[in-house]
Amino acid sequence: KFYKQGKNITVLMPYAQKLFRFAGWYRQLLAESIGKNSKVGITPVNALGATDQHSQLQLYSDGPNDKFFIFIEVENSNPKIPPFNKLLEVELNATREALTQKHRPCVTIKIPEINAETLGALFMFFEAEIAFLGQMFHINAFDQPGVELTKKLIKKALHANS
Repeated sequence: KFYKQGKNITVLMPYAQKLFRFAGWYRQLLAESIGKNSKVGITPVNALGATDQHSQLQLYSDGPNDKFFIFIEVENSNPKIPPFNKLLEVELNATREALTQKHRPCVTIKIPEINAETLGALFMFFEAEIAFLGQMFHINAFDQPGVELTKKLIKKALHANS
């Protein structure tokens, strides 16, 4: 729905340092699975709350309204420093509210903590999302012809130089 409304950029912003690499994985998954032709593509952006909210929120709030925001909230992201958890919660709530007031679409995925079970659930959730997007856009979300072409060209260049 959001893609058809001109939201062709998805920002994944976990509010936990330990999920920053996960956001990078999602960026790769979305880009190589859905970016298949000149008519279909969602540009993925990974960000880290609260760090990137301060460096990018101006663009997100008042720049082009072409983004869909996915926040990941971790209820207990730093059990050794409970006030830090509260600060991240306040930062996330304020960011989400500011974007909502600016009519920027947002969703929040809330997990209790970061462990094997919740990471597995996040991986499955986002992989299922990609499969559904592929169906919605009538594309094969499971191949990567653009990547394969680059691999062939690299292989050819390496063989030519050896």
